[in-house]
Amino acid sequence: PERVLAESGIIPKHEGTQFTTLAQADKLQEQTLPLISANKQALQEAQLSTAPIPVGDFESRAIARARTPENIAGGAADDLEKGIRARFESYRNNYGQSIPLTTVDDIKTASWRKTGFSLTKEDKLAGDIDYIVAKSAQELIEETAAKAGAVDVAQLNREIGDVLEAVKFL
Repeated sequence: PERVLAESGIIPKHEGTQFTTLAQADKLQEQTLPLISANKQALQEAQLSTAPIPVGDFESRAIARARTPENIAGGAADDLEKGIRARFESYRNNYGQSIPLTTVDDIKTASWRKTGFSLTKEDKLAGDIDYIVAKSAQELIEETAAKAGAVDVAQLNREIGDVLEAVKFL
């Protein structure tokens, strides 16, 4: 986030020991709207020439990301997998067995928004699941869009993500 803030000329405002950056965050987030619109348009075009994403493929990717040696050794892998499976069962119930690319992007965006710092074990687990689902969605979107010739989607996703991380920082 520091790079985006520096490039945007934003110095976080504060009063005493308290940050007062809400207006700065809102202004920075507004700047992402044209990027988000361009990204949605590119995804809609890519979606025309790609098959919907099978929920099972998306789920397998997320589970593989959760079952790292570190997560297994730390005892988190089983809980992460259980949470991911529950999340994807909800996706199946709401979307069916396959999801259009733009819906995968909606899932990615919603999951990124929910990630953040937490002190409780349950909230940390939920945040880790959100991160895993969002990162898996990002990879699927970028790979699928690239196959459809929309190579700019990856760069747009990165730029939007960088700005939104800076907004969270503020």
